[in-house]
Amino acid sequence: MSDAILYQSVLLKLGQLNPKELSQLDNFLSVLIGHNPSKKAELKLADNEKSAIYWLEQLSKIDGFSSIENPVEWQRSIRQDRKLPFR
Repeated sequence: MSDAILYQSVLLKLGQLNPKELSQLDNFLSVLIGHNPSKKAELKLADNEKSAIYWLEQLSKIDGFSSIENPVEWQRSIRQDRKLPFR
């Protein structure tokens, strides 16, 4: 099989895969060629966690919720309920 025919065959099969299958294929190919995608995913998760912690610390520093005396009443006052269908 020539390289061009093999390439076309692979592209045709890739077009038939759903996103989950493409993700699995990407992980497999990364392992096959020596990359470690799970390590990248762990690093990305760690960055996201640091980001959330950073922002919570910032809110704590500025005392961002000090003006809310009663959280339950505050939530009731800002909540916008919608009519439920068929009721």
